[in-house]
Order: sequence, then structure tokens, then C-alpha cells
Amino acid sequence: MMKQKTYIPLILILLLMLACDKVTNNYYTEDSEPTQTPGFEPGEWLAEVHSLCYYGLLDDGSSLYPGWLLQADGVRRAYSDSEFAQKFITDDMGISMRNPGAGTRFTLRMDESPVCHAAVFSATVPEGLTDELIHLTYPVKWNIDTLLHWHADKPVELAWTLLLEGDTVDHFTQQFNCRSLHCYIPDPVLFQKENQQKIDIIKQSDFGSYPVRENDEVLCPQTGAFLMGYIDEHSALVEQLKKEILNDGYLPTISGMASPNSEQLLNSTARAFTYLMMKHRIFYTVSDGGQLQSPNYTADVQYIRTIDDIFHNQQGYCMELSAAFASWCINQGVKCTVEFVPGHAVNRLYDKEGKAYPVDLTMLASSMAQFPILSDSLGATDFANVDRFYNILMTRSQQDEINTYQQGRKDDPVNYSTIDVYRLRQWLPSFNIGGNYLHTRAAAVEEDALQIVENPVWSIDDNLNFEK
Repeated sequence: MMKQKTYIPLILILLLMLACDKVTNNYYTEDSEPTQTPGFEPGEWLAEVHSLCYYGLLDDGSSLYPGWLLQADGVRRAYSDSEFAQKFITDDMGISMRNPGAGTRFTLRMDESPVCHAAVFSATVPEGLTDELIHLTYPVKWNIDTLLHWHADKPVELAWTLLLEGDTVDHFTQQFNCRSLHCYIPDPVLFQKENQQKIDIIKQSDFGSYPVRENDEVLCPQTGAFLMGYIDEHSALVEQLKKEILNDGYLPTISGMASPNSEQLLNSTARAFTYLMMKHRIFYTVSDGGQLQSPNYTADVQYIRTIDDIFHNQQGYCMELSAAFASWCINQGVKCTVEFVPGHAVNRLYDKEGKAYPVDLTMLASSMAQFPILSDSLGATDFANVDRFYNILMTRSQQDEINTYQQGRKDDPVNYSTIDVYRLRQWLPSFNIGGNYLHTRAAAVEEDALQIVENPVWSIDDNLNFEK
């Protein structure tokens, strides 16, 4: 009987254990492998990188223009009221990449190169963005000192590495032609009929005070402000030339804006510069940077020489001469504008009362071969010859202003524009200030400055035409 009693509890314990096993199987599953996010296959994720110089309108998106890259920041600040300027004037680069999917965190690392410093920026693909390609603006950290001394067209290789969710998936390299610092493209002229899609995108932004010329046939965002870097009132040569005039005895003083009357102000500016051009024999020659050609447009690239270059080489053309004369005038505190008229550039200077005096120094340079060479021992005869041609210059400049330009500005304003050098100078210094140029730019870009943009104008293949 005792043995029987011992077995009964054992049987009960075994039954309970079997019951427990059934509960365990019903409510718990075996541990499964952790779920993993699908990885991104390495491959050609980055499709294209595009230079956004000249509003991003150039089909030639593989050329960099230091004159634009250095001044884009200053031009934006000069026209802070212009939505167009804030959107289309940039030293960023445009990048197109395959869309990795909404919510994907991506990082673009740019390698250091001869023209830029290394940079890293990240962003997240927003929800709802399902296009096969997404377009970005990438804030390049340009090497300012290098660009200020980039005096010849040279190829450069720029490279980016793309990471998706922290994993490297692509390394992209593209060669660009970095043009000379002195390269400049005149105002791009978009014909309304051939470029309607681009123009529609551009006109979604308010122009504000930014100078954009428009009529029924064309839309023309101006590039005149980008000449400011070549105007150099602080050049040591300017002071040397002033001293030269006084030592030669041509003028007793150079008083500029401190002149007691308009005649003396003109003596210090237009008359003095006429003397210098005749003494140094400054001839008219064009410095051309070549022609860009594509199925969609033709563009003439011009080289801009500074006042130092003009007197060193004894040559210049209208745009250069007008920039040099502006340098001379504002050095003396005299307001001087650069005036663009059809196919030409001239100046207007202003006295204390605001009266304008037109000056076209191209007349002088293009006729230099007809002028007598000033003697080594300068005297009254030489000075009289200079004064005679100075009076002719001022008379003809005034005639062109009255007979042609005044009416032209009313009848055909799309072909006329003005650079107010005094107003723009606070944002756009001369390239000749050297290392201090870096300190004139806005603060460094923010870490979230990498932007995704929809339907950018640089991704549209339309016709584009350029005119001088």
C-alpha cells in the first residue's frame, strides 16, 4: 500500500509537466532572426554634376567661372529683395542622383581639389518624392585664394562619394574646365519662344530690384554686377598715375569730389584720364575668350583686363576702358557708372549736384593712331594737343548721349543697363584686395545647406542664346 501511495503523486507531477509543455508551445514561438533593412547596392547612383554659373542657364554645365563663383554671394546680398537673385545666383553646384526612396538618409562627401576644400553634407529624401532622379544643390567650399589667382583656363577634376544610410554606394568623378578669373559672359538673352519652359520657371520668382530686361521677344537677366571685381580703385597704379600727372605739370591738382566746381572735377577725372591714355598710347584691342557652341546656343566669352593690365599692355576695349575709368573716378570719390548700350560700354560721371557727364573712352583708344605722340620733354604743345582731343571726346560723348542713348533707353530699354559702382561696392570688392576678399563673404554654409530642388532650370534642355 505504501508503494502505491508513492506512485500516485509521481503520476500527478508528470501530468502537470505535460500540461505545462502544452502551454509553452501554444503561447511562445522560437526566437526568429532579426529583421534587416534592405541594403543599397553599390553602383551608378550619381548621374550628373552641373555648374550653376550664370544662373544655371548654360548648357555647358562643365565650365566653372571664378568671377561668378567669387561674387555670387555678394550679388545676392546686394539684391536681397530679389527672390530671383536668391534662387538663381549661387556658387553651389547642381547634382542629379537616383532616388533611393523616401526617408533614406544620404550623405555626399566632396573631395579636396585644386579649387575647393573637402566638404560633407547630408539630407533625407522627403516623403512623397517619387521621381526616378532627384536634383540637389551642393554648397561647395571654394578655395577663395586659389580662385583669385586663377589666371588661365585649366581642367580640374571634382569628386564626390555617396553614402546611403551610412554605406558607401558610389564614387563619382567629373572633369570641369575652370576658366580664367578674367572670363566674363555678357548678359544671357533668352528668346521667349524657344525657351518658354525655362522662362516660366524663372518668372515664378519675383525679380525685385535685380536688373532683368524683358520684352515680348526676350528675357535678359543682367550680369553687369559681376564686373565689380575688375574695378580697382585701390590699385597702387592709380596713385602712381596721379603722381605722374602732377609731376609732368599737366594739372596743378587732382581734387576729385573736393573740387570747388564741375569744371575742376572734370579736369581731375575725364581730362586727366585722357592725358594718361594719350601719354601711354592706349590702343583699342579686344581680348576674347572664345565662343561657346552647342545645338542650343552661341555665347561669346570675353576676357576683362584691369586698369593695371590696360596700362601695362597699352590696350583695352570698351568694357575694360569703362571699368578702368570707373576705378580712376571712385578713387577720387567721384560717382561713376558703367553704362551698357547696344554693343558697347561707356561711362557717366556725376558732379555734386547730380549732373551726369557721358564719357566714351573707346573713341580715344580707337583713334589713338591718329594722335601725335607726346614728346619726351612734355610741354605746352603736348598739353594743348591733349586738351584739344579731350574737348572733342567730351563733345562727341555728349552728342551720342543726346542723339542716340537717351531715346534708345526709352524705345528699347532691353538693350540698355547701368552698373551703379558706388552702390554695389559695399558688397562686391575688387579682386585685387587679395587675402582680405575672404572676409567680405557671408558666414560659412550651414550643415543642412544641401538642398533638394524640384524641376531646376538647369535640368531642362531648351534653346539658349547669348548676345553682347
